[in-house]
Amino acid sequence: MDDTKKMEKKMEKKMEKKTMSKRTSLFSLLLILACCSLRAAPQRQRRSLPPPHSRPPQQPPPSPPCRRRRRPQSPIPRPRHPPPLRRPPPAWT
Repeated sequence: MDDTKKMEKKMEKKMEKKTMSKRTSLFSLLLILACCSLRAAPQRQRRSLPPPHSRPPQQPPPSPPCRRRRRPQSPIPRPRHPPPLRRPPPAWT
């Protein structure tokens, strides 16, 4: 009889832990959603705010510089890989 009671208590504790982990995961999901919505909300407000024609042209220019920065970074690693392949043939001859 005592063993069964002990087992029941253990099972209850395990179930509590599971529910706690579920609660924490749900809470973390809620936090993430809240953060995302807070970040997205000001952007939506900005998009809705600019009815004048002077504001929309200002938004596209910031994106091209970012693209230009990304492009030079990709060619830099590419030249580094071929040189090791080119160096061995002179050593063999």
